[in-house]
Formats: sequence, structure tokens, C-alpha cells
Amino acid sequence: MDKENILFKGKIDWASVVGCGDEEDIQEMKESFGMGDWIEGYPNYYGDVPYILGRLIVVNQEYVAIEFWMPVLPETLGMYIGRNDKYNRKLFEHDVVKYDTYLEPMDEILMIDGCWSLSALDSDGNIIPFNDISTDGLEFVKEKFYFDNYEGGGGI
Repeated sequence: MDKENILFKGKIDWASVVGCGDEEDIQEMKESFGMGDWIEGYPNYYGDVPYILGRLIVVNQEYVAIEFWMPVLPETLGMYIGRNDKYNRKLFEHDVVKYDTYLEPMDEILMIDGCWSLSALDSDGNIIPFNDISTDGLEFVKEKFYFDNYEGGGGI
């Protein structure tokens, strides 16, 4: 299996990051790690808290070092679907995309009946499987949970 296909993306839960007490601390951490509010990596849980982990940077018989680990908001976790948009941006579950032929004007990527699909229906009322869509006209618009004041719930 291609390791790219097991990537996840999530919105960092800055309130849970140890050492981040205020906006200044958060900004300093973002700059020092070169990251924004969203992060890609590999999922893991510590108790009920989901984390995104970076790649392994040191592995030997004494210890393992991970590039980074960040808590993320659980409802923002989305799996890489193995496809990119027309600008070669990776597409993840819950990303909002637009596509001239199918979408008016945009739609969310979801797992429906074991298949990556768009939440919109075609003109006959059928689910649109992602395999039926060419990425030539597909464009990433935003993460579904992109709001700065996000507190759970919400939508496109």
C-alpha cells in the first residue's frame, strides 16, 4: 500500500497544545514549526484525544523520534482519498470542492457505502462516486471546518 494513501488531515486543537496560553504563544509555535491551523500526517489517539503525527525521523534500538504530534479537533479528521485536484492539491474527506459538471456551486467529499463520493446527487438523484469524476475540472475550495471561531458542528 502506498503510504500517501493513509494520510489524514485535521484542524489543530490549539487550546489543547501544551504551552500555548494565548494568541502570541500560538503564533510563535506556528512560526517555529512552519504550520498553520491544518496539519497532515498519520492519525493516533491518546485516550479520547486524536493526534496527527509526523513522520519518523529517528528509529533505533533505544528510541523512536517523531517529527511532530499535534492534537486535532476530532470532527475535522479527514482521510486522504488518493486523488488530487486540478492544481495537484491533495483531497481529503470533508474537503469542499467544486466541479463544473456536477456541482452547484460546491460540494463535500464523503465516504458513502464504502466509496468516496460527493454529497450532491446527480440529475437522476444518484450518488456521484468519485471514481466517475475526472480531476481535470475538480478544484479544492476549502476545508469544511474552516471557520476561525469553529466550536463543533456547522457545515459548508
